[in-house]
Amino acid sequence: MQLQLPDSPGARVAALLALAAFLAVLSALAGFRRVPASERLVVLRFGRLLGARGPGLRYLLPFADRGLRVSMRKAPLDIWFRGTTHDGVPVRVKALALLGADDPVRYALTADEPTSAARAVAETALRSVIAERDLADLPRMRSEGDPELLHRVNAAIAPWGITAALVTITEVDAPVQAELLRWAETLKPAP
Repeated sequence: MQLQLPDSPGARVAALLALAAFLAVLSALAGFRRVPASERLVVLRFGRLLGARGPGLRYLLPFADRGLRVSMRKAPLDIWFRGTTHDGVPVRVKALALLGADDPVRYALTADEPTSAARAVAETALRSVIAERDLADLPRMRSEGDPELLHRVNAAIAPWGITAALVTITEVDAPVQAELLRWAETLKPAP
């Protein structure tokens, strides 16, 4: 089955105009984007930043605008690391952090995956906090929390447009060594 174009020049022009109008309408409709409440749309026009658009129905100029979706949800992140306490005891620590984009523009414009960079920087910040504490302080940090953990992690990950809502130590493993046992004996009260 072949498409038959009309023979008259006027009919051909009308058919081509109708096809062009149909393609223009289709192209214009392709610019609509639905942005959920949990996301922001960072808009670039010919590579130049226009800003972030909030939730709702948004329109991007076809062939000119590009939209980068950024989830604003907080996601849990388990961080395992090894460190040494202030009193020289090597420990293995597991921390839980709830991380999410705070500044969608900065988050979208960072090179590579910002969450993996934030993980490395958060691990370094946590390691420095552990290095300033004694082994005896770690159980209290685990049970009661430590506001300095959240402050240091947020200060470290802010350049990527990410913020932490929660940072807590969930597990601390310390190897049992003879020196550690002797140290623990010195802490026991005399009978």
